[in-house]
Amino acid sequence: YVFGDYCSGLVWHVPSDFDDPRHAALPDGVDTGLVISSFGEDANGELYVTSLTGGLYRIVED
Repeated sequence: YVFGDYCSGLVWHVPSDFDDPRHAALPDGVDTGLVISSFGEDANGELYVTSLTGGLYRIVED
């Protein structure tokens, strides 16, 4: 599960191997510097984030 904060530009994820993600301890968020408006996924399973400034960015593993 991937989610972001519109105001701070931070993005977090909850790994899929958690038994109960509702009780997962979140790692520090990644500061994107973006005004996040949406997330999307392409046909290959790649994740993207869009910004209100008009950008489209692919999310890659660090």
